[in-house]
Amino acid sequence: MNTLYSIGKSSYLRKYPFFLLSFFIFLNYFIFTSSSYSNESDQYHREATNKRKTGEIYAAIEAYNNAIKIDPSNPLYYSNRGVIRYELGEYRNAISDYTQAIKVNPNYIDAYFNRGNAFIVIENYKEAILDYNTVLDLNQEDFYAFQKRAYALIKIGQKKEAIKDYSKMIFINPNSSLAFNNRGNLKYELGDSNAAIKDYSRAIRLNPNDSRIYINRGDVRYAKYDKQGALNDYTIATKLEPKSSSLMYRIADLKYEIGDTKGACLSWKKAFKLGEISISKWLNSAEGAWCKSLR
Repeated sequence: MNTLYSIGKSSYLRKYPFFLLSFFIFLNYFIFTSSSYSNESDQYHREATNKRKTGEIYAAIEAYNNAIKIDPSNPLYYSNRGVIRYELGEYRNAISDYTQAIKVNPNYIDAYFNRGNAFIVIENYKEAILDYNTVLDLNQEDFYAFQKRAYALIKIGQKKEAIKDYSKMIFINPNSSLAFNNRGNLKYELGDSNAAIKDYSRAIRLNPNDSRIYINRGDVRYAKYDKQGALNDYTIATKLEPKSSSLMYRIADLKYEIGDTKGACLSWKKAFKLGEISISKWLNSAEGAWCKSLR
């Protein structure tokens, strides 16, 4: 009480001491009760976190329900409940939670990003793009927002715009083999095979253990009638994926095309052993008898 009276020596305080005393009592009560509510909602938040860790998913949702009832102004509670609902496959409910989080905090970047992801799952790509746009308005160097937006742009046929996003990813992280590979895919689809091969080659230098990039470059080389170059890429890929029957089958066909019939036969047999059972009928036919007898 001494602190209360020491804060003012104005005539207003002297004239209305009882009114101010009542006001500060109310203010202290409000602060106390607000703090109490906050502590209680935080307890439910911690409970939800623990329940989620132990796999009690629906109990975690119920804990967030309770936290929101106590403190509906905390966007984190809506967002975290949305994450759980997303993991459960309740995408529209997740979107609803992310939307509520955004209403509470219009600059909540994680809520926009997560809502965009949920829109992608339900194939609402245009809404997803709008959310990723907002993320990038808030953070112009968000690598994953560019990646997700590029995917959504591809889905609605805007491949040139997607290429721009992959280029921005490369600017942010010049060591992203994923960005080079995906940009290469789009350049090939848009008819620029040479540029695609350059992107694949850069991706391979950055990540020489990703078989998919060798396969992609091999496909483009094959389309350009560089069959030996394609064979070289597929051969490296099969060393990284030694159990891929389809890849071995592809190598066999390519060897046959370039005149290596013995090599083709041995590769077909390897593909069969790896599970490419479609070869069995051919090997046992008159047409494939030469290969079946080859040692």
